Amino acid sequence: MRGRGWVESKNLVIERRYAESADQLHAFAAELGRLKVDALVVFSAGMGAIAQGEAKDTPIVIHSAGLDLVRMGLIASLARPGGNVTGSQDLQSDTFGKRLQQLLKELVPNVSRIASLSEVVTTDTISGELRARDGQLATDTARALGLELHFFRGRDPMTF
Repeated sequence: MRGRGWVESKNLVIERRYAESADQLHAFAAELGRLKVDALVVFSAGMGAIAQGEAKDTPIVIHSAGLDLVRMGLIASLARPGGNVTGSQDLQSDTFGKRLQQLLKELVPNVSRIASLSEVVTTDTISGELRARDGQLATDTARALGLELHFFRGRDPMTF
C-alpha cells in the first residue's frame, strides 16, 4: 500500500480488533460498522459471515477463505460477488482432492494420517449441513488417497 501512497498514521488509519469469543467478534464487527470504516478485511469465511450480519453497509473483503464463499451464501459468484462482500478463497470443494494429493502425498510420500484443525468461534457460523458435506468430501477424498483424516475443533489453541 505504501507503493500506492497509503501510509499508516499519515493518510491511512487501520482499526484492528482481536477477539476470543463469538460475542466479541459480533460486537467488534458491529462497532466497526458504526465507525463507518471504508472497508472491513477479515481472514476467514466464518468471520465474513459474522461481519456481513453486523456491518451490512460496510464493504467486506474476505482474505483467503478456506471455504466456498458461494456455497456459504456470502457472494453470488467469485467473478461477480454482488452485495457488500468480496474476497478470495484458498479451497474449493472440487479441488480439495488435488490439493491433498499435491500438497501432502507428493511432499510427504509416506503420510498416512492427517489432522484437520479448526476453531469453533467462527466455524460455528457456517451451517452444519455445509460443514458436514465438506467434511464428508474431505474424508472420502483422503480415503481414496489411502489417508486417514481426523478432525479436531477447539475454542482456543490450548484445547487442541
